[in-house]
Amino acid sequence: MFKRKLLSSGLATGIIASLLTACGGSDSSNSVTSSSNNTGNEGTTTVTGNDCNTSNTVGINPLPAASNALYKTTFCKYLGLAAPNGKVIGFYAQQAISDDQLLRAQRILAFYLEGKDTVANRMADNGAHMMLLNGADGDIELADGLQGQPLYEKEMITEGSVGYLSANFETYRDASFEEILHLMHDYGIGTESQPGADMAFSIQVKQARENAMTQSLWPTASADQGTLNWIVELRQEGSLSQEYLAAVLDSYYGLWQAYSEPGGMWGIYAAKSRSDIQSQDPLGYAAMQSFFQPYLTYLARIDPSFEGTFSLQLDNNQSYTYQSQYLTHARLTGSNDSNLQGNARDNQLAGNAGSNTLDGAEGTDTVLLQGDYSDYSIQKNGDHILIQDSLNNRDGTIEIRRIEVMKFKDQSISITEL
Repeated sequence: MFKRKLLSSGLATGIIASLLTACGGSDSSNSVTSSSNNTGNEGTTTVTGNDCNTSNTVGINPLPAASNALYKTTFCKYLGLAAPNGKVIGFYAQQAISDDQLLRAQRILAFYLEGKDTVANRMADNGAHMMLLNGADGDIELADGLQGQPLYEKEMITEGSVGYLSANFETYRDASFEEILHLMHDYGIGTESQPGADMAFSIQVKQARENAMTQSLWPTASADQGTLNWIVELRQEGSLSQEYLAAVLDSYYGLWQAYSEPGGMWGIYAAKSRSDIQSQDPLGYAAMQSFFQPYLTYLARIDPSFEGTFSLQLDNNQSYTYQSQYLTHARLTGSNDSNLQGNARDNQLAGNAGSNTLDGAEGTDTVLLQGDYSDYSIQKNGDHILIQDSLNNRDGTIEIRRIEVMKFKDQSISITEL
């Protein structure tokens, strides 16, 4: 909000060529094919800081060899998302970006693109890529040759982190969903000035945005002069629909429901929750339903600092659950003795290196384990099952409740088989 670097106004041939070079073109040897579920065994990565040459199990690597010199001197590590056409959408990160922040950014885009092959292909053809940058917007000056969509460290709030658990939007504002959406909208879906792969949806968003503006839903009637000036700038840039859709999407997935003031996106959008969108902005709600999945299906990696029970169920006494209620899969990281509480969907849950309790609640739920079946001792005690990993610093000790399937590296076993 107010900080967007417009990318849609000119994908000239020369720009596309430079972006494709930065992203490594179609060299699939540097790509990571990723589904939005990302629920396989993944372990942890040891790539940190400037050390970009250590092998890891989650696909984070040094920059592709084909990257230009400016990218190699600006960024430290890289994660690719392979489009169906074999080309790659790149995520370039500076050293302050944590591995979990980088993984989450890639997984959000993979989630957006599930079942949207033509959009993914158009993004890859256009050289779309994210630049994950240290600090906050304004902390560093970007070189002219950097042409990707920026997203800053301080705006990348991982699940279970202090920022995720806080309702302090001034300090901890998660812009990941918004900025990654801008990349997909500009380089894949398409706009009036730069047609893309899904112009029917682009037109639907435009119509919803025009209605929202007529009804003073976006921006609201209480918008201040700074916001109105920003709207004028967006109109001149041709990016009104992109910013409107970002506001709707953030509220749809619960990012603003804990906001203390009326509305979402700093009060610029009238709706702050999914139910608000449905009742106040039905055209915006219809646009969301036509393109996006109702629940987040990427595997959320819970921050290693988290302690207690991370819940995927709505609890009005815990404001972070306004967001986490839309998660479906989660993995604890680090070694704290913490727990996971599932929801009514078919959850895939994983522990960390400590002692954990995983409760799947309703649905047909699965516990994810990183080793082979023979690596674990399993004890059944009534409705509870205790799983002990024989290797240190991997899956630790897990008590599972209301979970129906154990998924090991080499096989899956139904609880009823024990």
